[in-house]
Amino acid sequence: MNKVILLGNLVADPETRYTSAGMEVTIFRLAVNQGKDKDTLFVKVSAFQKIAELIKTYCRKGNKVLIEGKLDIKNNKQKDETWKSYTQVIVNQIFFLGSKNKEAEAETEASYELPF
Repeated sequence: MNKVILLGNLVADPETRYTSAGMEVTIFRLAVNQGKDKDTLFVKVSAFQKIAELIKTYCRKGNKVLIEGKLDIKNNKQKDETWKSYTQVIVNQIFFLGSKNKEAEAETEASYELPF
């Protein structure tokens, strides 16, 4: 089983990019407070399809969200022929919490889930 649940705040506005196949992906970093006397965890998060569109439309720096997804590890070959690995969470469900954006407040009670 590969399931991740995180509650945190967006560090910056989400960015939209496109894969080599032309699929839209929305990327952001989530700051997760781990409790008193522990460092904040900064997690790279990626979303596709309908969830990517929702995040792009309603999420901004500082917004609080709860995400459910799966852990993904990518290995990329660099220009100098070395390999670089990074970890990210792929979102399959998101809940908007405490948004300052009036339009997003209407969406707060709804959750969105990918069909896979």
